[in-house]
Amino acid sequence: ELSARLGRTCALWQAHGFVHGSLNTDNLSLAGETLNAGARGCFLGRADRAFSANPLDDAGRYAFGAQPSAVRFALERLAEALGSASALAAAGITTTVATGAGATTGAGAAATGARADGGDAAASTSSSLAMPGGVGPGRARRELARFDAEHDAAYLSAMRRKLGLLLLPSASGVE
Repeated sequence: ELSARLGRTCALWQAHGFVHGSLNTDNLSLAGETLNAGARGCFLGRADRAFSANPLDDAGRYAFGAQPSAVRFALERLAEALGSASALAAAGITTTVATGAGATTGAGAAATGARADGGDAAASTSSSLAMPGGVGPGRARRELARFDAEHDAAYLSAMRRKLGLLLLPSASGVE
């Protein structure tokens, strides 16, 4: 579902000329929304695939035309992280977060690897990061393909609505 939501969100940006400006992996949420404390996003005055709202973006990583690739990159990194967590869990390794001696859970907590057989169990709280069913390469490829399909379909639909082409048959012949 996340792949589909982000595909639709990104397609609507493209269709309406919105440039996010900072599509780092930490600016995309699991709810399929984007976050950014430093407001750099803007709407294009005219079509320009190379335009970037980020003044530090000399390479064009955040350019209007690169947005689908940037979102897909973030989804690939998420799949890698979940796949790693699933592989660790399958090997009997869980991720633990130290919460004793004044440490807190979250950004300031120290994360350590602990084995399910009790090895290296210095931390007081443990939780597995693995997703139910794991995220293997096959599932990751399907989700990335879903992003591509949702993005393309939503973009085509939005552009057809904008141009008043609702009655024309789609590429598949089904409206």
